[in-house]
Formats: sequence, structure tokens, C-alpha cells
Amino acid sequence: MFRQSILKMTAYTAPIEGRASFKRFDFNESTVGPSPKVKKALIDFVTSERINTYPHDYSLLHKKIAEYIGVAENNIRITDGADGAIEAIAFSCLEKDDEVIIPTPSFGMFYIPPAIQDASIIKPEYGKNMEFPTDAVLEKITNKTKLIIICNPNNPTGTLIKKEDIVRILDKAKNAFVMIDEVYGEFTGKTCADLITKYSNLFIIRSFSKAFAMASLRVGYIITNVLNISEINKVVAPYNVNQFAVVGALAALDDLEYMKNYVDEVVNKSKPLLETFLNTNMIKYYPGAANYLLIEVENPDDMYNRFKNEGYLIRPQRGILSKCVRVSIGTLKETEDLIKVFEKIIKK
Repeated sequence: MFRQSILKMTAYTAPIEGRASFKRFDFNESTVGPSPKVKKALIDFVTSERINTYPHDYSLLHKKIAEYIGVAENNIRITDGADGAIEAIAFSCLEKDDEVIIPTPSFGMFYIPPAIQDASIIKPEYGKNMEFPTDAVLEKITNKTKLIIICNPNNPTGTLIKKEDIVRILDKAKNAFVMIDEVYGEFTGKTCADLITKYSNLFIIRSFSKAFAMASLRVGYIITNVLNISEINKVVAPYNVNQFAVVGALAALDDLEYMKNYVDEVVNKSKPLLETFLNTNMIKYYPGAANYLLIEVENPDDMYNRFKNEGYLIRPQRGILSKCVRVSIGTLKETEDLIKVFEKIIKK
């Protein structure tokens, strides 16, 4: 009795159980907790008498996100994580046999909502050095193209896409939507949010899961034209983001300095240290713009097990990246410890 599109799919699976006892460098989470202001706000909420009521303060959170991004309040819609944003956009615009272009490899969740809608997924591949396949994407755009999904920087490759290439795609895809995932945007300092006033077919999605250290609260948001927001609102549930998450996000935006200090340590101190180690030991990696590196190894599963035996979790890759592992980057001290483990492993 299930839909045929569902029966043909393979579920996106990620390890959930048993991670708490390890040092986690596999999901690109923040390696530190959220701002003390977030912790206090959440404790205050739990001890209040507000858990029995439906969520509120969406408009206040929309306003504060808009101020942070530099757009109008009616250009924002919060969602239950970035995954909720991906689903809302796909379910709003895709029908059976529409074509979706997803440069590949990329985030596994991009492929699921289009598959549910029975859309056809076109997968132009990243280049030999994991460079974004701009020309290949442009060639694949036809009158059947309804959605183009771009991850910037890309997960898992770390590739940062030139803004002028995104503009070229937007200019050609006039009859399709373009969704740009900027979940790691805090680490790059780059965004295409300023383009939403020029391109009505542009969606940008962001999240509080990474740099803001709130992955467990599942708060994401969409940035787009106000008319698009009105259509998205028809798809998402009225209380799709819980109040605990709203309280945390509001507090996080009141302490941007905390987030920026963490980002600075990761990008300007920890990452260069790990890159120097890899260069010194002639271990190939793909220069990335976010809080992780894609590293080539002979046997990713063996490398994963070796790190796990040392109490660390990293992420072995599959498909065309089957000779790679992805390693998240945390604080300077954590990176120093990670390098010591790496040295121990490669000397065995």
C-alpha cells in the first residue's frame, strides 16, 4: 500500500546510537557546547510554566534572524532543521517526472524528498579535484528542470562555489528554483542572501546546528522572496519548530560573539594545523571551506576502526568517494589531540 516512489528508495541512514562515549569528529557538529546564554535560557524555560503551551515567538525569531542575515523579516521561515527546509521546498515545487539537478557527491538528504515526489534526479559529478561542475550543471538545465540543489560549501567535499557561477546558474534556470544550502556559511563568511531581491526563484537554507552548537534542537530556516514564503507556509505545519528550540535560537542570536570566536579558532587555528600535519606526512586532502576536511586513505573502513579504537569517530565515505574519510575540526586543543592519534595510527 506504500507509494511506488517510496518502495524504490533506500533510506538515508546515519549512526545514532552509541556515540556519546566517543570523541565525535564524524558529523561536523560543534565540538563545544552552545553559548552560556543559550544554556541559561533553556534552563529557565524548562523550569517555567510554558511547556504546556504551543510554540510562540516565531515572529520574534524571524525578526532576529532577518537582522542577523541582513534581509527583511518576511523573507524568513523557520523549519525543523535544515532537513525540514529541504523537504518544504521539494514538496512545494516538485511533481512527478520533474527534473532535479544535484551536483554529486553531496548531502544524502538532498536526494530523498525529490525521490518521494517521483522526480527525476540528474547528478553531474564534481571534478577530479572536487571542484564544482558549473559547466555540467548549465548543460543539464532544460525546460523540464524544476529544482537545482547546490551545497555551498559542499558536504562532504568542502568545496566552496564561486558566487559568479551561482549567478550564471540562476540566470539560465529562469523556470526552475535554485536551492543553496549554506548550513556551513558561518565558517565561510559568504552568502547569496543578497541575491533574493533579484532572483525570485532563489531559496537559501541555513541552520543553527553547526557553528551555533545547537544540532540537537533542530532549528533551520529558509531565506527567500516573500511570495515564496507564502507558498512554503502552506506546506509546513503551524508549530513545526518546538518552543525549546525557539528559545535556544533567540538566545544564540543574542551572543554572536561566542559563535564567532569558535569559528575563528576552527578556521584560523585548528584547520591550518591539521592541514600542515597532512602536508608534512604527504596525506592527500581536499582543501575545504568549512569545519571538516575530506582526506584520502587506502582503506576508509580500516581507518574508521583504528580511530574508533582510540576513542574517536570519523566518517568513512561511500560511492565515488570510497577512498576517503571526512574528519571534523574542533578547537585547537582537540585538533592537537586528534593529530597525536593520527600520528599513532599511521605509524602502526
